[in-house]
Amino acid sequence: MSENKDHSALKDIRKMGREELRAYYDQWAESYDKTLQSWDYQAPKQAASMLRPLIPGEATMFDAGCGTGLSGQALRDAGYSGRIDGSDLSPESVELARKREIYDTVEVIDLDRHPLPVASDLYDATLSIGVLTYIQDLTGLLSEFCRVTRPGGYVLFTHRDDLVAEQDFFTLTEDLVEKGLWEKVEVTDPQPYLPGHPDYADDIGIIYFLFRVR
Repeated sequence: MSENKDHSALKDIRKMGREELRAYYDQWAESYDKTLQSWDYQAPKQAASMLRPLIPGEATMFDAGCGTGLSGQALRDAGYSGRIDGSDLSPESVELARKREIYDTVEVIDLDRHPLPVASDLYDATLSIGVLTYIQDLTGLLSEFCRVTRPGGYVLFTHRDDLVAEQDFFTLTEDLVEKGLWEKVEVTDPQPYLPGHPDYADDIGIIYFLFRVR
């Protein structure tokens, strides 16, 4: 589940309730990939390239908020052959992700309902790309990512740079360091998010956050 009704006006999506958001992405699912391609959305490929030097090709991964499967496809294209499970709020997006035949399982899961219906210490890596925009309980979700990822595994996610500032997000991630849940590996400077989007191209970037679970 990443962002977009002509799908260029994305900024009001944060105001939606969960069922409204689900319906929005269900409606968008069929044209989602084509729209993101027109905006030159590169985050899935960038995420896969960040993980590739750290995690072997047979690693098990959880693509949390997988949408139609762009990140899962990027992982496969990067050479990952191990188990990849996906989840998304939108049933229509989940169905399209299943049709790619790149995931071992894809389930409808609301990432704002905790605990997640996922076993502890199950994955070598959890990634969540273009998803945190819609999450209310950020601390809860990131803590859950640590729970489902084995000690020594990695959690990789993106967040919009404007929301990082608005939410004092760096403090939130450091709090989890102090609680002993993870240690920082890399936090990038703001990167291009949707270079081809009429509003976001110059105004909104994304930051990649990579942590190792303790």
